[in-house]
Amino acid sequence: ERESAARAMLLTLEERARGLDRVALMHETAAVFAHEIGTPLNTVSGPLQLLRDDFDAQGDARGVDRVRLLLAQVDRIAGIVHELSTDSLRWWKDRYGPALIGVASLGGTGADSERDGSAAGR
Repeated sequence: ERESAARAMLLTLEERARGLDRVALMHETAAVFAHEIGTPLNTVSGPLQLLRDDFDAQGDARGVDRVRLLLAQVDRIAGIVHELSTDSLRWWKDRYGPALIGVASLGGTGADSERDGSAAGR
């Protein structure tokens, strides 16, 4: 019975560890995605803002409107990227957050005790 409980706990820890791996991968993927899309968007946005200001200084209302339209689309894409990365991370945290807390609390007692015991025996 004790062995069965130990196996059940081991399976639970393995499942939580897989959850941690998924969360870590999701964080990394979201960060790379946001960077890879966000950097070009920022690169495009800056010159467009300057172009809009130039058109405005020249009194070219039509040019200003066209650039505002482009900036609005850049902002829209940036917002979508942000929402996707934020929502996906929130979903992973909501789903695996309890597992993260459980692993931290279990790992602090059992793993340290075993490590201390094996080190003392050497």
